[in-house]
Amino acid sequence: MKKLAFILTVLLVFMSAATVVSAAAKKDKTAPTVTKTNPADYATDVMVDGSIQIRFSETIKKGSNISKITLKESELKKVSYTYEIKDKFLIITPKANLKHNTVYTVTIPAGAVQDSSGNKLAKAYSFSFSTEEDPKVKKDEVKKAYKYLVELEVNMNEQLTQAQAVYYSQLLKAVGFDAQIKSITEVTPSSIPKATPKPEATTKAEPTPAAADAKLEATVSPYPTPTVTPVP
Repeated sequence: MKKLAFILTVLLVFMSAATVVSAAAKKDKTAPTVTKTNPADYATDVMVDGSIQIRFSETIKKGSNISKITLKESELKKVSYTYEIKDKFLIITPKANLKHNTVYTVTIPAGAVQDSSGNKLAKAYSFSFSTEEDPKVKKDEVKKAYKYLVELEVNMNEQLTQAQAVYYSQLLKAVGFDAQIKSITEVTPSSIPKATPKPEATTKAEPTPAAADAKLEATVSPYPTPTVTPVP
């Protein structure tokens, strides 16, 4: 009996050691990573009064760099916020509404969060988004619109189809013209009026050097040349 009890004790010791080794081998060594953000990176038209949510690959808790998370306006001015952690989510809530039509960037440094096994966020993660337009500011108030009727005459190698007319209308709108092609008129070469050549300007002949000298002499010496009469 004593021998049997000894053998059972030895087996229990070995089994306990194997359990400890197995548990050590299965210890979590994978660091949490960001899987999704709300708003998404490069999102537009984001509400100014909402919170920012970052989802991780596993349940997290705060890490040593949790206080170094930044929310910046146009990557320059820091924005004050509060945060909370719920399971896999890190939720950032600005203390005041964000500005309209403004770009914001969230940066989560390495070590800001960690999992239950102590594995910290290995690399910093950042994403940006832009907020919505101010609904109180109407576009008509920003820029006053003027309407002009513009008539264009375009020379083309082939007949303009309706689809092409729509395309060119959209092309003009893209550069700021609210254009609409109302009619298309075919112009043949024979019906194009020929331009009347302008008469050539007549040029006044320049005086010859001799004439110029004579004129100059007459101008400089207005007195008549004296005649000498011989004495008888």
